[in-house]
This record gives sequence, structure tokens and C-alpha cells, in this order.
Amino acid sequence: MDDVAEEVHISSYYLQKGFSIMTGYTISEYIRCRRLYLAALDVIAGKEGVLDLAYKYGYETPESFTKAFSRFHGASPAQIKGKTSGIKPFLPLKVIVEIKGGTDMDVTVEKMNGFQVIGFERVFETEDAYEKIPKFWEEYRDNYLLPLLIGGKQPENETERTVSECCVGSMPGALQSVNTQIFKEWLPGEADDIISITVL
Repeated sequence: MDDVAEEVHISSYYLQKGFSIMTGYTISEYIRCRRLYLAALDVIAGKEGVLDLAYKYGYETPESFTKAFSRFHGASPAQIKGKTSGIKPFLPLKVIVEIKGGTDMDVTVEKMNGFQVIGFERVFETEDAYEKIPKFWEEYRDNYLLPLLIGGKQPENETERTVSECCVGSMPGALQSVNTQIFKEWLPGEADDIISITVL
């Protein structure tokens, strides 16, 4: 990964982060899936044994290769040998970058005076944020917001923050939408920019 990152003149961290955002796969996942698909084509052709295929596709032992192969394809190399079906295809990905904006961008950014907000704070990793943030909002709504609306007390151990700029909309869709828009439309080529979004 370091060699590829150097070739495209960005850090290894941003290469992996950008690849995951654009494709939905980590680089290691993509490589593993491609290798196991190509290995299946070799198994069908019957030109090499499991030992040779294991070393060819980066596995230390035939057992680890067979286990990964069976998990991916749902069948062992012996079960699909000589057959032309029953394998899981994984073709090369084609990344198409479509830049939108200019007169078509219906977005207004306004600066606001600072104000205090109180809420729960949780840090999410980029790789699984789109999956975990909606669950966090559901947890907050069910355990704190709805009881508060029907006469409950304000939750304890909330975090107090000062906010100067914000995006407003229904949650969690608004947050995920603006996050995607930032990377795909506003800053499609600015891999080194760090975007901070405060959720209210």
C-alpha cells in the first residue's frame, strides 16, 4: 500500500480512506476478493494444485487458502474443480468520479454566531460511520429524546459544546448526505483536507 500511495503522491492513510469511501471495500478486502476469484479460475482450469495456488495467491499454507476459498465461494477447491459454475465472481472495480457543482449546487453555507448546545458525544471511525451513526441516533431517540418529550428529565452526563457553524436537517440522513457531498462535490480532489462536522 505504501508503494501505491507513493505512486499517486498521497499518504497511505488517505489512499486507504479514499479507496474505502469510493468503493465500499478496504484495499485488503478488494485484493483478497480478487485473488480468491482468480484462484477459482485456476482451480476450474485444473492446471495447479492447492499447494501451488496457496503460495501463488499469498497464503502461507494450503489449509489457510482452502479455508478462505471455501468461505468466499461457498465450496472448497476440490468441489468446484473442473466445473464452470458455482464460483463467486469478483471482477475488477471501475471507479468513475463524477464532479457536480457550479450552478447546479443547491447549497448555502452561512456563518452563525456561537451558541451553546448540550448533547451526547461519540467518536466514529470512517470505515463504519454510515452504519453506526444511524444506530446511535436511534439509541438517543428511544432512550432520551422520546422520554424527554413526554415529561421526563434531561439526561445526565451530556456534553456541552460551543458551535459556530452547522448544517441543519433531519437526522441521521442530513449528516450522512452532507458528509458524502463534501467529499464528492465540494472537495473531490482535496484528499488532505480534514472536515469537522458537529451533530446537534
